[in-house]
Amino acid sequence: MLYKKGRKSHLYLGASKDIDHMRTALWKATIVFWMTSVPLAVHADAAHRIEDILHRKSFSPDGQVLWSELNVTVERCGIQLRLYKPNSCETGASFFAKIDYIDLRALVTDKEAVEFTDFTDTRFERLKGAASYQYRSLYDRVLGFAYDRRRQIMDEEIENFPTDVDARLRAISDRNGTEIDPRSYSMSYERIQFCSGVEITGPLSGHNFRFYLDPSDMEEFATLIEELAQTCDAGLTN
Repeated sequence: MLYKKGRKSHLYLGASKDIDHMRTALWKATIVFWMTSVPLAVHADAAHRIEDILHRKSFSPDGQVLWSELNVTVERCGIQLRLYKPNSCETGASFFAKIDYIDLRALVTDKEAVEFTDFTDTRFERLKGAASYQYRSLYDRVLGFAYDRRRQIMDEEIENFPTDVDARLRAISDRNGTEIDPRSYSMSYERIQFCSGVEITGPLSGHNFRFYLDPSDMEEFATLIEELAQTCDAGLTN
């Protein structure tokens, strides 16, 4: 026998050490799994719920025609809101799709700092409500300079092409790409796809970013955004 009372064989001692190592490895693996999988699961749950809250559709008065749809994608710290208007070009509209992108690290996401607005019984009632988030001060200054330049380019091209809208849009698109540093608005931008085929990307306006949602979801939404922001990589500071 490998084991005798009061004495352990070398083989038993080796096996005992192996078991100890195995237990230690299993314990470490369990801790790693808990530390990595739980936040990821929480992140995924929060992301899916945020996408559901912000998703919306707009129909014609008779409810038969889809006028627009907002689809939302949450990836780590970024939220992409894509507005699509399926029949807009056929009805004479200028654009058919618009993407707004915001990185939560650019915002003050503390729940107490969120400004809620209920649009019930106002001319904005179709938007239901809004949750407004302030930009962090450092990023707000950088974004402000970029947006001011965007506005200047737009004003100049309106003057250069007062009637030729397509030429104006192409000039704005080209100048935005060459005269505004994309790094200055990489965390907060919009991309508009026009019916003429032109695509314009540029910084959003500064100071605050608004999410539109049902007032009944505002409390939950603010909590989810705060939790999601806490799982993001540390980025900007005030």
